[in-house]
Amino acid sequence: MAKTKAFNLAELIRHISYDADEGKIVSTTSLESTGRAIAEHSAPDNNPITLHQFAHASFRTAEYVVTATNGSDYHTTKLVVTHDGSNTYDTQFADLYSNSALVTLTTSISGANVALTATPHTGATDFKFFVEYVDA
Repeated sequence: MAKTKAFNLAELIRHISYDADEGKIVSTTSLESTGRAIAEHSAPDNNPITLHQFAHASFRTAEYVVTATNGSDYHTTKLVVTHDGSNTYDTQFADLYSNSALVTLTTSISGANVALTATPHTGATDFKFFVEYVDA
């Protein structure tokens, strides 16, 4: 039996609530669809972390907006990545930061996935990102 748009909307609403203490909308599940994803991660003390992965068989290209925060410093950037199934090709642009760059972003093929890795420049860094995909 096919799911209706009303069912999908009801499922989305079921996982969203308002946190009055924090003054923000929160989700009990990942806000991900076939075309978009939003996520948060933290990286301790300059250690590289994989921020995100997607199946290279499903998507050819992804565009990320990434924000890194360390204390009162922030760094926001855009990164576009594409691949040929063996190698990734990316470009980072629109870098905005309050003091200095906080992160280096790299992409690679990791098994059946394209991986986005973040390496913080100084100390523990929090990341938030948004990604949109283009089908393979």
